[in-house]
Amino acid sequence: MKKIKIAICMNDKTYEKRFIRCLMNHYKERYEIHSYQDIVELEADSLDEYDAILLADWMKEMLESLILQREKILYLWVEAPLMEFSCTQKHQEVYKIVEQMERQLEGRGDMKEKPLAVSNAHIENNTYRMIGVYSVASPLLQLPLASTLAEICGEKSRTILIDLQAFSGLTNTDAATNLEDVMVIATSGVYSKNRLLSAIGHKLSWDYIYPVKNSSCLCECNEKVYQKIKQLLIEELGYETLIWNLGEGLPDIIELSSSLEQLYLVAEQGTGTWREQQFLQELKERGKEKIADRITRIETPTTMDCNGEWEKIAKQWKWGSIGDLLRKSEWNDNKWIN
Repeated sequence: MKKIKIAICMNDKTYEKRFIRCLMNHYKERYEIHSYQDIVELEADSLDEYDAILLADWMKEMLESLILQREKILYLWVEAPLMEFSCTQKHQEVYKIVEQMERQLEGRGDMKEKPLAVSNAHIENNTYRMIGVYSVASPLLQLPLASTLAEICGEKSRTILIDLQAFSGLTNTDAATNLEDVMVIATSGVYSKNRLLSAIGHKLSWDYIYPVKNSSCLCECNEKVYQKIKQLLIEELGYETLIWNLGEGLPDIIELSSSLEQLYLVAEQGTGTWREQQFLQELKERGKEKIADRITRIETPTTMDCNGEWEKIAKQWKWGSIGDLLRKSEWNDNKWIN
């Protein structure tokens, strides 16, 4: 995939250095970054070749010469935004700045739609991973477990979370596009990079596709759609680990059965134990014994009132026994080659 070219020119060089380091740690496969010492040096270069220009800590008068490039500029403000340019706050999480920049790119629409050409090179060479997360009786614990897993996998590979669970808690506030649009793109085989990127949100070490607003469209997914989404994310966007937060019932698991390398199952307690046994029995009756063999049960602590608090739960789990178990499972068998 062709990288997005970004010019960065900030007067606060300490902040700029940290900002660029964060981009290189988490987005180096997506962005080609060029840093400039000052506005004079930036003006002397050819700015037409850049897709985006990030500026910060400059006087308004110093930026007047860049007004013709305003559609590419994102200004990071501290005291007050500049009316002449698109702006966002400087002191916030880097992934939020990245999201704002990509929304701006998507709004320009300067990348034409093109046919989706998939080489299957990564797929044939098996240089990717497909992991599922599911719960029979405790659906509110799925997203915390999936995001904990994404945090851990994201430290070793480019990781993206695909949320198939209705009302999981993952939000799509202000998202221009979401999973429903990705389904349409994958099915049609025609896409624009900006439209595709605008459907992807960012956390510190992992990405996620904004969930659907109308969960009924998930009923239309089948194995063919899932395979095309997988090819799109691996071949076109370069993701190495795909984590699927599975929806209710067996359909998602059945459709993804040929691709899932691992299925993490929230271990049930009490009456949920019976439902878990019934779930495993149904897999065998449907001839999906291979999935049952790939299941790893995760014992979770009893968590009360977890709805809407999944990020806090995931943060606790990452550095607890659950995180240790996931790290041991994901890191200790040579899955990752540095």
